[in-house]
Amino acid sequence: MKLSQELPQFENKPVLLLVCGWQSGKIFYALNGEIVLVQEIDVPDHHYSDREGHFKMRTRGIVQSGSVYEQKKEHIRKEFLGEYVSSIDNAVKKYNAKELYLFSPPEGMHDLQDVLPPRFRRRVRGRYSGNYIHHKPDKIVALIKDKKLKPVQLMSEEAKKILDKIDFFRRFR
Repeated sequence: MKLSQELPQFENKPVLLLVCGWQSGKIFYALNGEIVLVQEIDVPDHHYSDREGHFKMRTRGIVQSGSVYEQKKEHIRKEFLGEYVSSIDNAVKKYNAKELYLFSPPEGMHDLQDVLPPRFRRRVRGRYSGNYIHHKPDKIVALIKDKKLKPVQLMSEEAKKILDKIDFFRRFR
C-alpha cells in the first residue's frame, strides 16, 4: 500500500511497525512510501470443559486466591508474546529494519517491552499506548506524524555496552 505524501515516507530507512493487542498482533514493514503487512498473529482462547470458578491455594504459609480464568489469560498472553517476539526477530532479520515503533494497549506495553531482546529495544523510536490492532496502516503511520518523536533512550550508554557484551557471548554458547 502506498503512503500519502503527507505521511512519513521512511526514505531509505526500513521500519517495522509492531501493532499489538492482548492476544493478537500485526507486523508492518514500511520503506520509501510503501507499507506492507508482514505477518498477523492471533492466539485463540483455549476452551476447557471444566468451568471452575474461584479457588484458594495455600503454599508455605501463603494463601493465594483468585479466578481460574485469570491464570488462563496470563497463559494465553505469554504464549502470544513468545510467538510475537519470534516473528519480530524473523522480520527484523528478513527486512533489516533499523527502527521499530510499538503500538500496544497501556496494560500490555510493559509486557511487550520486557520480552523484547535488548538489541531490539535500542531500535525503538516510539511507543504509542492504545488499541490500534484494527486500525488501517495509514492511520497508524499518521500517529507517528502527529507526535513529533525524539529517539527513545531506554537505557544509558554504559548499560547498552554491557548488554551488547552479554549478547555477544551468548552467541557462542
